[in-house]
Amino acid sequence: MATPKVVIVYRYCNDLEAMRHFYVELLGFANTSIENGRQGAFVEVDCGGFRLTFLKSSTELPVYTQLSKLPGCQGGEIEQALCSVEYSVDAYAVVVERLRAAGVHSPQADGEWSYPVLDPMGNTIEVYRAFGDEVPAGAESVAVSQ
Repeated sequence: MATPKVVIVYRYCNDLEAMRHFYVELLGFANTSIENGRQGAFVEVDCGGFRLTFLKSSTELPVYTQLSKLPGCQGGEIEQALCSVEYSVDAYAVVVERLRAAGVHSPQADGEWSYPVLDPMGNTIEVYRAFGDEVPAGAESVAVSQ
């Protein structure tokens, strides 16, 4: 029997365009689908192995204003689902600069290897750079996939 795999993760949101802008324009994911018709309103992005689909909520949803607790990072306040997105060293620098230019700030002031931010719904997204044998100071306990 084949191992099951996650294909689509669905998340409800208040503003589809804000989510598309954040995930496609700022983080660099491929936009695979946009719908605003008889099947409802949604935006779908390719996350390199599964699709993240944002559905337009029929009611205004609360937006988190604090980062989730993230092992190895400072600034997390709440215990809420979060995700990490890995970039090469060069791509990481470009994405962090795009986020900063767009006014998306992180409590990790230097952002040397990790730049946790909130998406438009307040979900914590840790943007981090891939590293090999070298481990940033203070990150010894953080497991990172290669």
